[in-house]
Amino acid sequence: MSERTDQDHFLQHYQGGYIGLTATPGAGKTTLLVRLIHQLLAQGVPIEHLLVLSYTRAASFNFRERLLAAHPQLQASSLENICTIHSCAYRLIRPHLTRWGYADRPLTPILTFQKKSIIEELVNTWLPGREREWQQFLVPGCTPDAIRAWQLKLVDLAEEGISLAKQQQISATQLQELKERYPDRFFLSLTSAVYTAYQSRLRSLNLLDFDDMVNLAIQLLEQDETVRQTWQSTYYYLLEDEAQDSTRAQHKLLSLLAGPTGNWIRVGDPNQAIFSSFTAADPRYLVDFCQEYEHYTLTQAGRSVEPVIEMANWFLEQVYQRHPHPTARQAFFRQFIRPTGTNPQPTPHSQPRIWAVRDRVTEHRQVLEKAVRYLKAYPDHSLGVLAFSHKSLDELAGVLQQWEMPFIDRRQGSAGDFFKRLIAVVRWVYDPLLPARDLWLHLGQFEHKPLVLGLFNQLSPIDWLDGKEPWHHLPQWKRLGIADRKEFSRLTGALHALYRQRGAPLVEFWLEAARLVDPSPQAVATAEHLALAIIDSGQARTLPQLMQFLNGQKGREFLLRWSALTPDEGAEVKGQIELCTLHSAKGREWDGVFIVGVTDFWFPTDHEGTFQGQLEYVTIYPQAQLKSEFYLDEPDTAAMDFAARVKDDIITERLRLLYVGLTRPRYYLSLSSHGQPAQVFQWLQEAFAPRDS
Repeated sequence: MSERTDQDHFLQHYQGGYIGLTATPGAGKTTLLVRLIHQLLAQGVPIEHLLVLSYTRAASFNFRERLLAAHPQLQASSLENICTIHSCAYRLIRPHLTRWGYADRPLTPILTFQKKSIIEELVNTWLPGREREWQQFLVPGCTPDAIRAWQLKLVDLAEEGISLAKQQQISATQLQELKERYPDRFFLSLTSAVYTAYQSRLRSLNLLDFDDMVNLAIQLLEQDETVRQTWQSTYYYLLEDEAQDSTRAQHKLLSLLAGPTGNWIRVGDPNQAIFSSFTAADPRYLVDFCQEYEHYTLTQAGRSVEPVIEMANWFLEQVYQRHPHPTARQAFFRQFIRPTGTNPQPTPHSQPRIWAVRDRVTEHRQVLEKAVRYLKAYPDHSLGVLAFSHKSLDELAGVLQQWEMPFIDRRQGSAGDFFKRLIAVVRWVYDPLLPARDLWLHLGQFEHKPLVLGLFNQLSPIDWLDGKEPWHHLPQWKRLGIADRKEFSRLTGALHALYRQRGAPLVEFWLEAARLVDPSPQAVATAEHLALAIIDSGQARTLPQLMQFLNGQKGREFLLRWSALTPDEGAEVKGQIELCTLHSAKGREWDGVFIVGVTDFWFPTDHEGTFQGQLEYVTIYPQAQLKSEFYLDEPDTAAMDFAARVKDDIITERLRLLYVGLTRPRYYLSLSSHGQPAQVFQWLQEAFAPRDS
């Protein structure tokens, strides 16, 4: 028996069939799934007959690592059955592509840059002459840069609209019919205009996108009984993680894979469904499943000290009992966190802090001052500063840069961070006399960065670049540990090698720089296609031309068109401030957490509030507005108040988003606001005696 009695209870009573498992934050969903697989293996079920599906590659990778750590004997297995839903769908349809008319030659998923380029071309063909339509959402008096940024954002929105239609299994023809019925819906018109041409272009290039894979897999399983029975008989158990993020199409695919008599275990937390207002994900698929089939709860969590758990539970209950907006009172699935008995012991500062000031600038500075004091008191702790807005995090980063304090940016848009680092490396090769301090911070995996930076600052750039290795004679070198000495030498060698390749063909040089920044196949592939796109556009063929292009306005706009890579899933770092959006914080944890900007602006209470997304130059939350125009599952679509539906979704999702933030810390939690605090923030102030740190 373990301290997780709820996990033990499930494992003792599980007899197969359809099972719903809802888990609170920190309840150990992955641990339970690994324990369940251990139990099934002990019962004689081969690993090849288990299908474990998740929604991100990082989650699948982490699960495989956890499983292999528990069962090293599985190293010889391919474990291709532990994968994302999209990978599973592609493996399912790959032998049957000719039945849909695809050429009998290798067919691969469309690359990010290809998809973006195709949709951008189609959107830019449609926009001219419709300025009044697409500019109606801009804040009055917008700058030309904001107008241009909005035009680029419409490319992303068209891409999201196509994905949303496919996830709801709406064909291009059906979308066109809907658009003709409701011609005043701008985003519906935009998506409809691009959808058919986009699909035609994919077919001509013999490409598929991820949503096509899911829908073709559904068609195949529905229409081909032999294939359906083969898959259902191959996989005895289907284990689904993060099921609260399922979409209609994904839910249907998994139900076909499981079959009516199969064993389907769905694990998730509806209270952490934080993508439903702007994607096709919807927690109701998991909630309805749990109401229809046998349901277990995992509520014992050992992550946080009890004062933090008490606040999170209180917040959930208060929303349920007293929120003035009726829909918001149903935002949460009523399950509360219970300590395991092995939770961290509180520190003298474990009572949550809730405080407010007049303006945002003051709040940001005080948050960072408190964060610095916290890390001085607890240098072996990790610390996350979380905000809804990217703008807030940009401002916080600016203050830290002014203070010359190292920090880590954990935001979702890791492609932007990846390209920033890549360009910094390329810029240094072009001009090695530029300051390289940040380069070392980002590229090196050092245990004691201040000592390493102190050593590097003592070096002569020319001598160092010439390979004279003067650092061996400096006092700082002797203070470094063995691991830091090896890493210093490794990074020095890598940068020297890259510098020697500055005259190589541009793509070859660019790829070597990319591997130095991030050797993952996805990052290198993205960098390669960016370089090819720059060359094909005629902007640059040599390193000097490349730097001139990237330093100009055209280069900055060019980089904006590239969508994000997989979110950074790196481990937390002790003794350093990490900046992160509340969305990207899901799945992470820190010893201390500061949640910034809990205002009515970002967390509205009712329909009369301000509903703002990430873009401050538009009057709407564009992703939510887009999604509202695709609602087709209502009894009377024509009678729907789409604005009200959007606002309902945003109010409830922001409450769940705040709950995610409240459940991230182990020892310390601080909530702050400015201007007009959100109503739920005021409740927290009233209930938890506020005192400054």
